[in-house]
Amino acid sequence: MAVISCSSSINLATEFFFPFSESANYLGMEYLGNFHTINGENDHEIESEFVSKVLRQT
Repeated sequence: MAVISCSSSINLATEFFFPFSESANYLGMEYLGNFHTINGENDHEIESEFVSKVLRQT
């Protein structure tokens, strides 16, 4: 499992991803990480790197 999220501010607490990692653990899945971007920012290169990393691990 991997998480990609987007919001309008940088105030996303690290605890936001905790339910995802714990759900993956509970279901016997591997948690591959998370990526968060802010609406309107150009993070395409970083996002592409994250997606490539996740795809290599599957």
